[in-house]
Amino acid sequence: MRIAYLVPTNSFSGAENIMLQIAKHMSKKHDVWYCSLDGDIAKNVLEANVPFVPIKNVSRATVKVLQDKLKPDIFHACDNRFSFACALAGVSFISHLHSQAPWLKKIGIRTLVMLYTGLHSKKTICCTDNIVNNFIFSNSVKPKYITIQNVIDIKRCKDLSFTIKHEKQYDIAFLGRLEDIKDPLRFVRIVSNIIEKKPDLRAVIIGDGKMKNDVLSLIEKLGIWKNIDIKGYLYNPFIVLANTKLVISTSKHEGLPLAIIESMSLRKPVLVSHATGLIDVVNNECGIICHTDYDFFEGAMSLLQDDKLYDKMSKAAFKRAEDFGDMEKYMNKIEELYNE
Repeated sequence: MRIAYLVPTNSFSGAENIMLQIAKHMSKKHDVWYCSLDGDIAKNVLEANVPFVPIKNVSRATVKVLQDKLKPDIFHACDNRFSFACALAGVSFISHLHSQAPWLKKIGIRTLVMLYTGLHSKKTICCTDNIVNNFIFSNSVKPKYITIQNVIDIKRCKDLSFTIKHEKQYDIAFLGRLEDIKDPLRFVRIVSNIIEKKPDLRAVIIGDGKMKNDVLSLIEKLGIWKNIDIKGYLYNPFIVLANTKLVISTSKHEGLPLAIIESMSLRKPVLVSHATGLIDVVNNECGIICHTDYDFFEGAMSLLQDDKLYDKMSKAAFKRAEDFGDMEKYMNKIEELYNE
């Protein structure tokens, strides 16, 4: 079988990682290509020994060019943009949705596009039931929708965390794109609150994005630049996470928060906002769900000061991560769809 994976970004994050893991697994038995905008992502794809096809944009024309050039039996499209492009191009495709957003519940351009895409796809994979359950046009597309929960490679996370020795120790980490949806400015404010009580706090931000300058400006304004390291995008963030005590997510909403699950696989307790996706994964045994900035402050201080509580949550975090670690079962479900 010939399969072309379509990814609408040039950076490497949760959804992009899942698509690459699928492509890598399927390359053992099929002809595959990973097609995305050129950028940092290319290194990850090439090191996974998956053929990389750089594209200039996400459009119907791009899909048509790839159809003529690669002649795939099916396209596997990541998220709405490329799924819509496939629908417009009239090709055979599977849509794969990795995020759930508040706009799913309202009639608008995005939900109408998603309806059109769902009606034209061979199948639409959702990483969580909440996507189809919250979709305002779900009754029209439900027969084509299937939930296959995303997974992580626990062994890979562990192995990468030991690749090299990282000397610097951190108390708190933020791992994610510096975009509004991840709310990195809230993370900076939370760190500032903790520093008032714990002046020697060490925090690290791993990730890049459009809000990088906003983040740097707020750090400078609050006068806490000595307490926060900005690492930017890291091909291997796990060597830093391995030397961090806690991980915080301030996301406004998530699909399945792979960065949080990967952090838990390294036995890191997590503090997360009360957002869709996060509250489906994190419980009071492996982390703390926070409604307010004060909840983040209080939870972080408790875990940093109470070794017994920290050890208990650390063990529970790894146990919870194991619920998302059956890679073989996941790949079998994906291949079943291809075979259909």
